[in-house]
Amino acid sequence: MSKKIVLIFCTALYLITMSSCDIYKSNWINAETEQTKIPVQTSYIQTTTTSVQTTTVTTTLSKKDIPRIIKPVTDDIINEIPESYYIDAEMIYQEPELPAGCEITSLAMLLNYLGFDIDKVDLCDEYLNINYDYTENFSEAFIGNPRNGSGYGCYYPVIMDTADKYLDDMESDLKIYDLSGEDLDSLFYYISNDNPVVIWASMSLVDVNYYLAWTMEDDGEEVWWYENEHCMLLTGYDFEYRTVTVCDPLKGEYTYDMDRFEEIYNELEKQAVTIY
Repeated sequence: MSKKIVLIFCTALYLITMSSCDIYKSNWINAETEQTKIPVQTSYIQTTTTSVQTTTVTTTLSKKDIPRIIKPVTDDIINEIPESYYIDAEMIYQEPELPAGCEITSLAMLLNYLGFDIDKVDLCDEYLNINYDYTENFSEAFIGNPRNGSGYGCYYPVIMDTADKYLDDMESDLKIYDLSGEDLDSLFYYISNDNPVVIWASMSLVDVNYYLAWTMEDDGEEVWWYENEHCMLLTGYDFEYRTVTVCDPLKGEYTYDMDRFEEIYNELEKQAVTIY
């Protein structure tokens, strides 16, 4: 499918979401009122996994046929999950090696949680599609250099493609699943079944700014980006206190206000993926 068609359908198919730490790096916004460092919790009630219907489809957002969840979570299932749940995932920071690499670092955390032994830099160098000359869009490649502050980032199809290639190399039966477009509450079902979720939001949950990053020289395609975009690993939630827990590649393990997190998640086109 041509780049022009991709552009036309970018909003409906979640092609747009904003800098993975593009501006960070020299101007990181500190919003301590939005977050609190949390202690590690050791025990939670676990639910029985409910089967979900999956199918394999081809979309304009990915380069391979990758399973996508179809109607994954009903209201009845959401009502049955625990009031709170926490997954103890090992924290991996994107810095100092990958100051713009929040997406690949979040994927590395998920893979290591699942028992793989993969370094974030190796995952980046060997599996991530990187475009240095701005000739692709954010659903096709990581744009810029993840090793310095000039890098933009990428959207969920790029991370799905990266994970898919890695799992293929490992000859793993695990699959990467596209949860994009699902409400935040639906993602808690996966958390309650010990499936961390790579999720797109913003740095410190600050407001995002949607802007024209550049125009393709060959066909005039406009490439749009969300300033302050950030990717994290969702590992917990608490309905009573209205908080979510994430492994934030920039700041560590934190709790965020659930309502604010949902607001930014929605603005970033509800991008989310998991592996199981």
